[in-house]
Amino acid sequence: MRARTPSRVLAAASLRRSIPSLTVRYQSSSSTSTWQPALPRGEMPVYDEALDFLASHRKECDKQIERLRSIAEPTPEQRAEMDAWEVDGYVNDPATRSLFKETGGSGYMDRPVMRHLAERKWKKEGGQDLIMGRIYQNKVVPDVVPDIAPLNPLLLAVDNQTIEPGSTMDSRSIEKPPALHYQSFQHPSIPTNKNPNPSALYTLVVVNPDEPDTVNHSYSTRLHYLKTDIPLSVISDSEHIINSTLGKEIVSWEPIAPPKHTDRHRLVFVLFRQYKDTFSKLTSAPPRENFNVRSLMATFDFPLNSIVGINLVKTQWTEESSEHIDNVWKKYRGADKAPVFSEFAHHARSAKPLSPVQKRAEALRERAWQRSVEELEREMADPTEIEEEDVPRSGKPE
Repeated sequence: MRARTPSRVLAAASLRRSIPSLTVRYQSSSSTSTWQPALPRGEMPVYDEALDFLASHRKECDKQIERLRSIAEPTPEQRAEMDAWEVDGYVNDPATRSLFKETGGSGYMDRPVMRHLAERKWKKEGGQDLIMGRIYQNKVVPDVVPDIAPLNPLLLAVDNQTIEPGSTMDSRSIEKPPALHYQSFQHPSIPTNKNPNPSALYTLVVVNPDEPDTVNHSYSTRLHYLKTDIPLSVISDSEHIINSTLGKEIVSWEPIAPPKHTDRHRLVFVLFRQYKDTFSKLTSAPPRENFNVRSLMATFDFPLNSIVGINLVKTQWTEESSEHIDNVWKKYRGADKAPVFSEFAHHARSAKPLSPVQKRAEALRERAWQRSVEELEREMADPTEIEEEDVPRSGKPE
C-alpha cells in the first residue's frame, strides 16, 4: 500500500471539515518522543483533522499488524506484509518522525519504519551519493576493489565526531582505530519469532594503497587491520566494529604513518558480507606487505555484491606529525625512524578530477607546448634559419 504524504493528509482533512469530527483523538505513538502538537486543539480545525486522520489511519494499520502477529509462524510474505503495514501506518506519524529526527533511528532499528526513514535519508539526502563520489574520485575503484554496487552506511567517527568520507586528517588523530559503525536496512535472512533480528557474518579490511614500492618505483598496498566473522544485524548500528569483542581479529591495528614526500595516503575501510564459511581455510595471518584485496576476494569467494560498506580518510606527512610518524615506524616496523623520499609531483590518484573548464585550459596549454617544441625542433634541424645578427662577426666571443 502506498504511504500517504502529508500533503494528501491535509487535503483529505480539508475536504472533511464539514463532516463531524472522528471520535478517535490523536495520541502519540511513542512515549519516548518529545513531540507535542504544534497548536492547541481547536485553534486550527484543519490541523486537528489532519492529526485525527493520521491517528485513525495508524489504528487501522495496527489492526492489520495484530492480525498478522497472531499467526503462530508467519510466512516470509506475511512478515513482509506486516512490515509494509507498519511503514504505511507510521511513516507520517508526527511522533515517529520526531523520534527519528532526535535519534536518527539509533536504538530503534528493530522497527521497519525507522529503517525505512533511515534508508530514505541515506539515499535522498546525499549520504550515499557522497561516499560513492569520494570512492571514485579518490580512485578506490580500481586501486583497491574492482567495482562496487550502491553501499550501506559505514561511518567513521573520531572523538564522537563523524568524519566526512575522503577527509584529510592528521595521522596523530587516527593513531588509535576510529569508531566504525555499520547500518544495514534489510534483515540478512528471514526473521523468526525466536530470532526477530537475525545477524550475518562480515569481514573488515583496512588498507593503505599508497605504500611506496621502491623496488618497482610504484605503489603497493599495506594491510593495517583484518577482522573476520563479525556478527552484525539491523540493530548493530551502535557497535564499534574494530574495538568491540565481536568477530575474530586476524591482523591487529597498525597506525598509518606516511613518510616525508610521499603525498597523501588513503586509509580505506572495506566491509564484506560473508556468504560462506570462507575463513575456515585461513591458517595464519597474511603479511601486511604487498596485500591485495582482489586476491582476498578471489581466495575466499567474495563476489562484488559482498562489498556492503566502504569509507576512507587521507593523511600525509607534516612537520607537526613527524615525531609521531617516526615513532610508529620504530614501534611497528622496527626502523629507527620513517624513511625520507625524494620530493616529487603529486600523483594523480589522490588528486581531484579536473572540471570541464580546467580540462579545456589543460588541453590548450598542451597544444601550445607541443607547437613550441615542434618549432624549436625545426630550428635546431635547419641552422640557416638562425638570423644573421645572432651569429658573431668574428671568431672572438663578444
